Amino acid sequence: MLNTTLKHTKVIGVIEIIYFCCHVIRVYLTIRVFIGSSVFYSNIMKKSVLLFAVLFAYVGVFSQQPIKGKILDSETKEPLVGAAVISKITGQGTITNSNGDFQFNYSGMFPVTLTIRFVSYITQEITLEKNKDVVVSLVPSASTKDEILVTARRRNEE
Repeated sequence: MLNTTLKHTKVIGVIEIIYFCCHVIRVYLTIRVFIGSSVFYSNIMKKSVLLFAVLFAYVGVFSQQPIKGKILDSETKEPLVGAAVISKITGQGTITNSNGDFQFNYSGMFPVTLTIRFVSYITQEITLEKNKDVVVSLVPSASTKDEILVTARRRNEE
């Protein structure tokens, strides 16, 4: 579901950019046909080139940026394997590897709020003002500090 939403969002953005470019070209051609002046034509060309340069600069601003970091246990300082790290706004995210490290490509703007979750630990939210490596220590939840004993027996042994 997460990947489908992300792909859908990217497709919509690309379609909007293509539609905008087609609209600009259509307006340009309409003006060129009705006016036909060579001076007007050269001014329109300069403005069109400038518009496309600004458009591509706009797209470059929203290119994907890698967000990297490490998730640790706050008491033992051991890495947490399989902790989920998710952007609150875009839903993009990943899980930590065997060293507690994570990395994913973020396509939104900063600041970004990340939600970090792991079983039997308190969920934590952090806000990144800019793209930098992050080290987060998760605190174990109070209910998991006691030892739990699980036993089983067959029905016919009762």
